[in-house]
Amino acid sequence: MATACSTQKMLVPMIQVRETPTRRRTVVRLLRVESGQIKITQQVKFALNSARLLPESDGVLQAVLDVLQKHSEITKLSVEGHTDNHGADALNQELSRARAASVVDWLAKHGIDRARLSSVGFGKKRPIDTNDTDQGRQNNRRVEFHIVQGPGAETPGIAVRQVTIPATGPAKPAPAPKPAATIVRP
Repeated sequence: MATACSTQKMLVPMIQVRETPTRRRTVVRLLRVESGQIKITQQVKFALNSARLLPESDGVLQAVLDVLQKHSEITKLSVEGHTDNHGADALNQELSRARAASVVDWLAKHGIDRARLSSVGFGKKRPIDTNDTDQGRQNNRRVEFHIVQGPGAETPGIAVRQVTIPATGPAKPAPAPKPAATIVRP
């Protein structure tokens, strides 16, 4: 199903949030698609100082895989690796690059054409939180998925509408954005 983007008159997919029931019958939202990204809600986990993916990352990677399989109109996805500020700059740069490449390898081994994927490592250059606390450093150690080509690509004025799946009942679309205010001058 597609919906027209009001500012660009471009069809963009309505992508569902993948949810997985846990043992306690609660629902965990694994990702959402917005602002030119597939935003994951859990971190991709790696072995310490390594690009080896840990098995607990399979769920979130499977959710990304599902989006890419269901939406072939996303023709290019950049996988970005990031680190905190601990360690030598060159080592962090290489570790972030290797981790992003490892995620690309996982997606390719699970059926996504490598031509749709790219990887890049930014090391500690793009923190999203402070590096002064353990929690901040943990937030900075991350993998991001940026839509480069296709509907919702990181282009001003184009957005992918989010649809959430409640724990019970059918999916409901996110509320439509409010129109911009009109300025009337006397």
